[in-house]
Amino acid sequence: MQYGWNHNDLFDMCCRRETFPAFVQAVLENYPGWVSRGYAGHVVRDDIDFVGKCEYLADDLISALRQAGEEFDEAIVRSVPKVNQISTLPLWDKLCGFTTELAVLVSESEHDAIRRFGYAEVPLLPITSSELLARVST
Repeated sequence: MQYGWNHNDLFDMCCRRETFPAFVQAVLENYPGWVSRGYAGHVVRDDIDFVGKCEYLADDLISALRQAGEEFDEAIVRSVPKVNQISTLPLWDKLCGFTTELAVLVSESEHDAIRRFGYAEVPLLPITSSELLARVST
């Protein structure tokens, strides 16, 4: 965790680990389906036909603006630099890599969110966070 754990938060204290894969494993063990349940409270209608994703933020914003009939300058949207790219730093990439086994466990535990939001199946091979980011950002 880049900024530290909240010692007053039960989730943080239960799941805190030194590496992201260990943290994910702890979440899977203690809070299976946590992401799917969290999103379910925000998306309760079945008629939602568009969900923008952080991985494709500029593309999805442009798509949403076009669908809404808004006038905008695509070049300006695309010119905004990306932020929160900490996982692309070498140290964080090393700490955030997923094994095939962990990817399968996440895919099984979070099947509802993966299906609901149109994500592809999790790649079944060891993958670093920067490799995963490169795959979902293309």
